[in-house]
Amino acid sequence: MAKSKLKKLKKLGNLISEYNAELMNELLKVKKEHNKILLESKSTLISEICKGEGLDELLIKEKYLKSKKTTTVTEDITDSVDSVSSEQLLCHMKLDGKDYFFEDKLNGIVYDSKNKKVGSYSSGTIKLR
Repeated sequence: MAKSKLKKLKKLGNLISEYNAELMNELLKVKKEHNKILLESKSTLISEICKGEGLDELLIKEKYLKSKKTTTVTEDITDSVDSVSSEQLLCHMKLDGKDYFFEDKLNGIVYDSKNKKVGSYSSGTIKLR
């Protein structure tokens, strides 16, 4: 009887680990999205200030945004946000010390660290073969 309880406890531990990995992946996505929005806001603000004060926009952006290619960022920021949202990215999780990557969509594919298909992802559940 104690052995079956340990199996259930191990399964519960695995579920918590999977959920934690998925949660961390989602938080990382939120952080990246927030940073893009923040960069866009800063860039817009600097552009408006430079136009109003007659300052060199490129120089100010290099100084305060610490980016050398900010002119392309300001022009293409909305295009890059749209392309990232339409781009397919894989989520990452660790299970039993191994790395797995999966498509976060209905009937997504799960890959191992060697880019081999090892399972499927559906409705928040990963099924390994």
